[in-house]
Amino acid sequence: MAGNGDPGEAVGLGSYFESWPVPFEDEAAARGFLGDDAIVNAWVADLLQTDDGLVPRFDASVMQRTIEAVHEPRWQEWEVLQVPTLAVFAKHGMFSDADKDELVRRRPETERVDLADGSHDAHLDAFDEWTDVLHHWLSRDQTGPLRPSGR
Repeated sequence: MAGNGDPGEAVGLGSYFESWPVPFEDEAAARGFLGDDAIVNAWVADLLQTDDGLVPRFDASVMQRTIEAVHEPRWQEWEVLQVPTLAVFAKHGMFSDADKDELVRRRPETERVDLADGSHDAHLDAFDEWTDVLHHWLSRDQTGPLRPSGR
């Protein structure tokens, strides 16, 4: 919500995606370049097979513009939301404890859950815990918090 105001991050991400030597000959070539972690597994699974090889289904410049928009502060929009909201944070995610606390402080109706594991890509690398939390929240009795402490 706060944005970080660093346009260089978005440019760096766009440059990274632009650096991919596509088309990749095959999945092994893609993994050889991209590495081996949860987000890479998702990227490789989503590569499009063409006559020339495997290519991403996204455009690097579109990804860059999308991330640029994320870096703009959105506190005003956040504070006036009037819908049930769950904020799920991974143990090894990108948000500091202060960032997490600020998110809830600015909108106390927000339910917060801190996962026992996971990274920024917790939906990939802490999938079971993440989906369990989401399932329980979506099927909850809406008269109380998800967990007694709200965390």
